[in-house]
Amino acid sequence: MNDDILNTSIPSAAAEGVIFRMQSVAATSKTEADPCTLLRAVGEPMRWRILRELLAGGPLSVLDLLERLGGLQAQMSKHLKVLREAGAVELVPAPDGDGRKSYHAVPEKFRTKEADKTVLDYGVCVLRFP
Repeated sequence: MNDDILNTSIPSAAAEGVIFRMQSVAATSKTEADPCTLLRAVGEPMRWRILRELLAGGPLSVLDLLERLGGLQAQMSKHLKVLREAGAVELVPAPDGDGRKSYHAVPEKFRTKEADKTVLDYGVCVLRFP
């Protein structure tokens, strides 16, 4: 397999329009997490939707994400924990300065623009959101 060729569309309706490009695991990763952990984390449909919302709406809390995507609070918290542990998202200060609230965002170092798409470049995979 060539180092940077596995372009395929994700079959989930939640990830429609997202292109997944996997590079060899030996490639340098921009995240500090294990590349396989990152790929497993972002490979779940609800987590694709979470990433899309975080890209579109800036830092969001668990409650904000529940309002936009539905589901149960415990499940949403677990999805965010998996994404955090994989290095795909990070905790950021609340926009209103309230230190009691937890907000999540995609780290700026992974964000790029490509024509009319927002692109997340994690090093081992590139996610394109129309």
